[in-house]
Amino acid sequence: MKTNKSKTNLEYLLKKGIIILLFLLPFYNKVYSQTGPGGVGNSINNVLWLSSDKGVYNNNSGTAASNGDNVEVWQDISGNNKDASQTDSSKRPNYYTNQLNGLPVITWTNSKGDFLQSLGVDTANNASVWAVASFFSLNSPNPGIIQGSPNSISNPVPPSSKSIGMWIEKTSEKIWGRGIQSDGTSVDIPLGTKISKDTFFIANNIYRSNSIEQYVNSTLSKSIGTFNGTLRSWSKIAIGMQAAESWNGNIAEVIVFKTELNNTQRIIIDNYLSAKYNLPLTSNKLYVQDLPANGGFEYEVAGIGQISATDFHNDAQGTSIVRINNPQGLGNNEFLFWGHNNKNTLSTDTLDMPSGVKARIERVWRVNEVNSSGASADVGNIDIIFDLSNYPGPITVTDLALLVDSDGNFSNATVISGASDLGGRKYKFSGVSAISNNSYFTIGTLNKIITPLPIELLSFDVNIINAHSCLASWTTISEVNNKNFILYKSIDGIEWIEVANINAIGNSYSETQYEFIDTKLYSGISYYKLTQEDFDGNKKQLGVRIIDNSFTNNDINIYPNFVNRELTIEFYKITESYLRFQILDASGRLLNESLLNPNLSLYKFNMSDYKQGLYYIKIIGDNHLYSYKVIKE
Repeated sequence: MKTNKSKTNLEYLLKKGIIILLFLLPFYNKVYSQTGPGGVGNSINNVLWLSSDKGVYNNNSGTAASNGDNVEVWQDISGNNKDASQTDSSKRPNYYTNQLNGLPVITWTNSKGDFLQSLGVDTANNASVWAVASFFSLNSPNPGIIQGSPNSISNPVPPSSKSIGMWIEKTSEKIWGRGIQSDGTSVDIPLGTKISKDTFFIANNIYRSNSIEQYVNSTLSKSIGTFNGTLRSWSKIAIGMQAAESWNGNIAEVIVFKTELNNTQRIIIDNYLSAKYNLPLTSNKLYVQDLPANGGFEYEVAGIGQISATDFHNDAQGTSIVRINNPQGLGNNEFLFWGHNNKNTLSTDTLDMPSGVKARIERVWRVNEVNSSGASADVGNIDIIFDLSNYPGPITVTDLALLVDSDGNFSNATVISGASDLGGRKYKFSGVSAISNNSYFTIGTLNKIITPLPIELLSFDVNIINAHSCLASWTTISEVNNKNFILYKSIDGIEWIEVANINAIGNSYSETQYEFIDTKLYSGISYYKLTQEDFDGNKKQLGVRIIDNSFTNNDINIYPNFVNRELTIEFYKITESYLRFQILDASGRLLNESLLNPNLSLYKFNMSDYKQGLYYIKIIGDNHLYSYKVIKE
């Protein structure tokens, strides 16, 4: 721009509207912005949204499904509370973790007649429907992915009573579907793209005012122009079935709108799904920052764009805390996409920052600003809004800074201040001109004390004291509703035992230090895991650390702890054939690495050019690892 995956009972009850109004207030303003998939739509027109990484339960009491569990409830995250469910335990699909780009899927078995259904969905004459799916085999003539029908028609729905649908024909293995007009006329989408077994695909039906279009991986598969744009009632939506024919395979996500989305919006949602599930698009792959070579910015992708003066989308937020709108130079066939790296928004990076900025959040967004061919474009100045309504602690708007960088190293970033307070802890940077294709951006603070951008965990370390004990220590900057910390240890990183349960301070906006000495240290390599539990029973893993008791403080001595210029390393009785020396910053990023000769007893390392802050020193041998912590003054 040159001009410039498991939910808890509490979250389930929140979704069902049982918790007091105070918790619902932050969501009131968001419903009217573009908070749907890819930043398209909201709960008014996005009438159903099912994502297998959110809200999958093995009962109707909100117990999160575990790997292999039957699924009774698949939570609607559109904001309309139209959860898909199955009361018959013999017809429930199963939940499996880590199946598609590290995300879970729900698996249907044709022989059981599995299906889930959502009732009372608010529908209309037009619709736009997406599904991310794959099949193992086609065990009936037309296994169904999704079907809409009147609430009054009981299952299995007769073929003539289906209002909308998407399925695959067994013989040809080609996708097709149907729309039934309000006058009862059935309009079938012709057989289209052939779908390969065991291959995930993105399918999309759009029921327009004068046609039905079906897309596969963002390429038009088939369309039919005899539709009059008046869908018969379809307020009951079945997932994994049409008529009496169940799906035999996986479904990862289902999105339903009660409107015909334009082509700009369709392309944005296709790119959101492509990035999330690492699925190729055969057309319109415009967001490429999700690719590993570009850093894997695949999370909560959203976008704005314009195909023509009557086909555009210029305001998007999605499920992220970032909303972008008001592009001043958006032209035809131009798009702006953004996604993030999924780093923590509740911890602060104090090393990788430009002058004057005291701290920033670890989460970073990356941008594609391109035309429909994927070449760099310029959509003009934009407004960027950060929704910090879920952050605890004080925020002073004049302390906030938008950081924009071209290479991902924010020490030389452009710093943009002057945010305005929109209320509800939402802050807008207006007329931003620094963003361009491939840019990185994040938010920082000019005053870490007054506006800390709250941190949950600043550090977590485990250091050997002697051959029999080690010290686990951790520091928080802010805590909200924090009951206790649980420390576990393991000899293999798989089976864990609890070694300490330490009461937390509860609520705090200042630095708090905790420590525990384990006097029963394993020999050799040990794993330590820190978990936090809040007063609602929710638990969160904060990190895993590895130590090696084969090396002890009698083997290696590193000093001083608070180093100004020179760090000294002394070896005693080391029998390793080689030693590798590493220095890492507080976020674990490798800054320096070199080989050391264990036959030499003394090394000195110059740290004069390093910034102030915490650093980790690692000495790695043939079979051993020794960790140490120093503070650069």
